[in-house]
Amino acid sequence: RCSRDWSSDVCSSDLAAARLVREHQGVGPRVWVRINGAQTPHYDADLRAIDWSRAGLLVPKAEEPAAVRAFSSLTLSGLILTLETAAGCARAAELASAAPIESRFALGTWDLALDLGLAVDDPDESELVWHVRAQTVLASRAAGLQPPIDGVYRSEEHTSELQSRLHLVCRLLLE
Repeated sequence: RCSRDWSSDVCSSDLAAARLVREHQGVGPRVWVRINGAQTPHYDADLRAIDWSRAGLLVPKAEEPAAVRAFSSLTLSGLILTLETAAGCARAAELASAAPIESRFALGTWDLALDLGLAVDDPDESELVWHVRAQTVLASRAAGLQPPIDGVYRSEEHTSELQSRLHLVCRLLLE
């Protein structure tokens, strides 16, 4: 699978060109597009730019069930709701219920750590972030969803730390 993050990988001046991905969606792997957040001026254009029947929608900072319900006007092939704030994590069950199609959660551990004001160099150092991971597994299971997708790891250079984290994540049933 290929994932493209318009909210941080693409400069505002390049968004129009990045939206041309819609011309190539029928070729290659299934594409997931992380659009810009609802609080940005690019959100509506991002939603209109993609044929969502051919690409999965990865929603950043999912917090509002009403915003998730609004996706019912789209022909979605896939929906991943990224939990990156305390508000989103607290509303996980409501967000899952609001989804117009079967969805899945992903964790944005770095943004979550910032939102929580954690003074850590790495979200994996926080017991609270690990607690949120466990709560997200429970919320997913209770809603009948697939296991959540875990957040990104800080570096490929620390392979022993990565292996330890992967072991813990697998024990929590995250992907």
